[in-house]
Amino acid sequence: MYLRRIAFTLVVLPLFGAHSARAADTDALFDVQAWGVKIGEFRISGQDHSNSYSVTSKFETTGLVKQLGRIWFTMSAKGQKSGGSFIPARYAERVQTGRRKSEAQIDYSSGFPLLTGGKLGTEDAEVLDAAAQTDTVDPLTAMFIALRDQPRAGLCTLNQPIFDGARRTIAFMTGRRDDGDNVVCTGQFQRLGGYSAKQLRQGRNSSYELTYVPAGVLMRVQEARVTSSRGTAILTRR
Repeated sequence: MYLRRIAFTLVVLPLFGAHSARAADTDALFDVQAWGVKIGEFRISGQDHSNSYSVTSKFETTGLVKQLGRIWFTMSAKGQKSGGSFIPARYAERVQTGRRKSEAQIDYSSGFPLLTGGKLGTEDAEVLDAAAQTDTVDPLTAMFIALRDQPRAGLCTLNQPIFDGARRTIAFMTGRRDDGDNVVCTGQFQRLGGYSAKQLRQGRNSSYELTYVPAGVLMRVQEARVTSSRGTAILTRR
């Protein structure tokens, strides 16, 4: 359903900051809007250490939208860090759409992302080779990289492949605009593989705009706007 697709888009797309030096631990709450109304809330909490990281997140519909149908999902990820790069070790997600529940888990072995629990994708979709996904990170690790506070100079530079256990995508920047103290990054998100023909007909590309604001000596994502063939959704930090 569209609500679920919008929710996942908002989680996957605000992923796009540079790999920066260590930042403070993160605990951020965002309001999620679509069709001009608030549809839910998204929270991300993570710990960033010199050689390891861990992060959890949750989205849930709220208000009138929740009364029409409760939708929620949780994600968790952990891994190692080396030279400022994030190296996933495990990723897990749980989804409740109102009609069905699902769970999935990815474990990484020598850089290979292996689906070790649950099921992702659709039966008529292309099956991707895990051995070809060693350059990717999981969706939540990618999001944590962006949603941490980070230096101004490193913004708007990401070109990151992502693999969720079934589908390969890529997020890349297309522009940067310094707007006073703020920085606005623009980019695109593309579906690359693991999708059915029907899913690809619904659209391969989405565009996004991220607004960073000062947070002490660093910069912080304040708003993300995601535009696809179905409209625009907005994620705003409280």
